[in-house]
Amino acid sequence: MLVKGIVWVYIIPPLQNPDEHVHFAYVQYMGEENKVPIQASDQSYSHELNLFTMAVKMNDIAFNSDVKFSTNPNIYELLYTPENSNPEMRTASGSNLAAGYPPGYYFFASLVYKLGYGASILFRLYAVRILSVILGLVAVTLAYFIGKRIEPKSNFLAIILAIMTGMQPMFSMVGAAVNNDIMMDVATIALLYWLLHIVTVQSKKTSLIIGGILAGFGLIIKAHMVYVCGIILLIALIVFIIKYGWTYALKSASFVAVPMFFVYLPWMIFSYIQYGSFTGGVAFQPEGDPTHGLAWYFQNAMFNEAGRERFFDVWVKMYWAKFGWLDTEFYPKLIYTIIALAMVIGIIGSIYGIIRKKENYKYVLFSLIFVIGNLAFLYIVEIVYFAEYHNFMLQGRYILTSLVPFNLILLFGFRYIFPERFKNYVYYSAGLLMVVLNLMSIGLIYSRYY
Repeated sequence: MLVKGIVWVYIIPPLQNPDEHVHFAYVQYMGEENKVPIQASDQSYSHELNLFTMAVKMNDIAFNSDVKFSTNPNIYELLYTPENSNPEMRTASGSNLAAGYPPGYYFFASLVYKLGYGASILFRLYAVRILSVILGLVAVTLAYFIGKRIEPKSNFLAIILAIMTGMQPMFSMVGAAVNNDIMMDVATIALLYWLLHIVTVQSKKTSLIIGGILAGFGLIIKAHMVYVCGIILLIALIVFIIKYGWTYALKSASFVAVPMFFVYLPWMIFSYIQYGSFTGGVAFQPEGDPTHGLAWYFQNAMFNEAGRERFFDVWVKMYWAKFGWLDTEFYPKLIYTIIALAMVIGIIGSIYGIIRKKENYKYVLFSLIFVIGNLAFLYIVEIVYFAEYHNFMLQGRYILTSLVPFNLILLFGFRYIFPERFKNYVYYSAGLLMVVLNLMSIGLIYSRYY
């Protein structure tokens, strides 16, 4: 997994992950100024980052799918002249598209940035990318322990779940980029493991406090964690009420809620003072056609031919394999059709297993509820967004917080369809196919940029 992560880090050219330059600008600001940026109406980037953006031809390559990666050597040389390599050239106002995000990820990324403070901007960019690789390894390890918790007498499920998580192509891209999504995904998987632990083992005060700290930290990574924390804590509360009664459940909830509140409180106050919101600021958004109301949205988001095509594009292509600035995808489309068919079969199989109450069906039921709830939450966010800006905003990677639950749905869905004696073959096939898809994706990215 480490080798895979490093390959992804170096095969994707600098700043060719979606919005990577704005995330790096946030990291650079915190690394240089030691404070959280404040989002305003302007977009401000350091002189060094502006030069670097031109040196690696970010815009030319990102928005022209037939342009291969190359650099501008004349501008690259300017980066190393005394006047441009001066730390003063790294300063900016801090306001950019990412500046309204909570600082959880960026704080740790800025520490890595500082480790390479005297090195080139390219070195600092790749150093922060390597942090994402490390976070990806943490996610894979947690996925393994979730599998082990579900089937403690065997390592098979744990190993395959870890492989499916680490080798998922879009997760591999996110796990090799400067962005806050990777830490959000890790926090989600950690909370899922925590939930499994407290509902299967007699909970202790320490475990509950750890869960509260995890939830609070998740909320200062990205606002999407509102759903993740909400659904996980709600299910934990329901299970505790059923198992132990209202009194014990509410007492346990206090051990979670108090640390969660105090971890989140500083950002909540800061955000409210600066943005009038408890979840951060909203960057400048391109205004769509104001004549397009919500009726037009529902028609074109899912119900007509364009809507169905968009649904396929978001939840199949963008979830599995649509790279770079969303311009690098597999051809022919048959590859995505096969993937979509496998998704449908896995979901149907999981529902069949739940109805028949097959082995571990309760975990599959939870996974299904988690994924459906996540989808509903994202659509609610997009509807609110569309009502204000008249534009779509969903991307498939936004639901990578459901990666482990969805992998469980697919794994058990196929297991439930086939006789029990074929269980190991299902596991082998799932792991192998994910590795093959990852290798195909590396080949696709290489052909796009080189």
